[in-house]
Amino acid sequence: MTQASLQTFFVEPGDEYTLVQVDGDIFFNPFTLSGDPDVLPAGTYEVVVEEELLQGLSFLAYRKTATYLIVASKGRTERRKISWNDLEAVLSQDQATVEDN
Repeated sequence: MTQASLQTFFVEPGDEYTLVQVDGDIFFNPFTLSGDPDVLPAGTYEVVVEEELLQGLSFLAYRKTATYLIVASKGRTERRKISWNDLEAVLSQDQATVEDN
């Protein structure tokens, strides 16, 4: 997996803290995501991961609550909800294809 950058920041909806991480994942080949009929072109995509702070522990720990792929096409930008497992599978498959060539 190739990552272009990573940004982390906190947002505070109500009383709970949410950790938001944004990174750029690079796809070297066109790909599809589970449940999405579109074939997305190779390129760099922003991935947004939201995590919530687990309360009541003696150490800081977060749990993933949502993962989004930011897709820009035809003059508009969409935030598509995806599963973390699907993202990892697609990135692994893309990397394996690159290593085979």
